[in-house]
Amino acid sequence: MYNGQEYPMRIAAIKAADEQWASTYIKVADMAKAMGGRAYSTGTHIVIESGPEYVARNCKDSCVMIYAYQDYTYMQGSGWVYNGYVVTAKHVIEGAERIEVFPDDSIYGAYATVEYADPEIDLAVLKLDRDLGLPSVTLGDSDKLVEGQKLVAITSPKGYQNAIEECLYSGTALTDIGTLLLITEGKSLIGGSSGGAIFSLNGELVAMTIRGDEGSNTAIPINRLKPVLKKVIK
Repeated sequence: MYNGQEYPMRIAAIKAADEQWASTYIKVADMAKAMGGRAYSTGTHIVIESGPEYVARNCKDSCVMIYAYQDYTYMQGSGWVYNGYVVTAKHVIEGAERIEVFPDDSIYGAYATVEYADPEIDLAVLKLDRDLGLPSVTLGDSDKLVEGQKLVAITSPKGYQNAIEECLYSGTALTDIGTLLLITEGKSLIGGSSGGAIFSLNGELVAMTIRGDEGSNTAIPINRLKPVLKKVIK
């Protein structure tokens, strides 16, 4: 069991000729997977990626930076790609006259229009004017989060693009939309991180951040967003 969840393990026993008792072991790949990472061979070495490294390698291309322009100024925000659309926090793009979306490590983006803005949840779905070929995130199950569980956020706070931040899930806040309270180990999830993706260590999206402060953040759990996404994104 790891982080309150059970994982299947294949246990083997080997008894060498000079040993009195057999030794038990589990596969390195199984252990790495249970801890939110992965193990692979380079031919000469066994490499074990930790959770944040695994998330960065597999999820960063699905995360974007957003510029929402209004009256000669702009708001910087974050977002993530789901089945060809960009999902972000509604307050990032409210009142915007022009919206630009930038993929990871790129100064060239695409224009976007608002496909849907939810009247109750801080959620907006954007449609790009051209296909950037960005992979979709994989949606997780936020109901399975365990207090104290480590998560990884990929957001674009002002001055940065797709910054990676470790978080701790600290429980569910008492609000009408059931937001999550996240305590960050750093302080980067502010000023531009709204709409950013929060992943479990196995690379599944479990929440979207909507508000940041010095050391704490609130985010909407993905299970709260799933019905809306299913309705809007076919």
